[in-house]
Amino acid sequence: MPGRLLSTLLVGTVSIALSDSLGTSAASLPNCLAIVRQTPSCFPVDPQDTVADRINAALSAPGATGFSLKLCPDTNYPISAPIKFAFPNQEITTQGFPGLDLSHRATITVNGPINANETGHSTAVDGTCDNCTSVALRYVQIQGNRAAGSGPIVGGANLEFGGNNQNQVIEWVHSEKPRSWSCLHVAEGPFTCANALIQNNDIGPCGSDVFGQWADGISLSCKGSTVFNNTIIGATDGGIVIFGSPGSWVHGNTGGFA
Repeated sequence: MPGRLLSTLLVGTVSIALSDSLGTSAASLPNCLAIVRQTPSCFPVDPQDTVADRINAALSAPGATGFSLKLCPDTNYPISAPIKFAFPNQEITTQGFPGLDLSHRATITVNGPINANETGHSTAVDGTCDNCTSVALRYVQIQGNRAAGSGPIVGGANLEFGGNNQNQVIEWVHSEKPRSWSCLHVAEGPFTCANALIQNNDIGPCGSDVFGQWADGISLSCKGSTVFNNTIIGATDGGIVIFGSPGSWVHGNTGGFA
């Protein structure tokens, strides 16, 4: 049968036969046990009203150090609370990357409530936990979901990284329309943030031209960091704002108006 995987277990030998429309091939692996694994599926968005809780449960599960959370291509994840990294070396990415066109990146949309006192949900992904060294965000889109003509709310940036961590990576990410003051913020924490890598991202638009409603593109306060080859379009405050960050390398970035 075309595409069907047949496996035969023999004593002391594992024979795996692959049958397709072109014929049959076989491989024999003596004195070992071969395990045929399916390609892991991407993280399901449904039910959407629990997607943030389910993602956070996966990231915070025991043994999740180094866990790679793969979102589904061409899928929007509306979240009612921030997605929070929990352990070192974790990754959030879109399944199939690198290898797909960037237009197929999954989208994480800030969709939690905004309160009457101008507070509420503003951050999509948070990598500031005390145990978040070497986490990575790659190949996703972040939609801050700020309504046209609305002012900023009190809260964090679309992306909040840094803190008491080192060697974090944000790359090939599109971040736009933050509800608060920045599209991407890497914070100093207790002055121990170091060596963040922020590269190949497309940032903006961020904020409004209305007085007091501005927002940064990239806000960096992390020593020894690299900010390289990012495109910032439509930041209404600073395109790249650097707070301290001694020893950092900011190079090859471009900017413009939306």
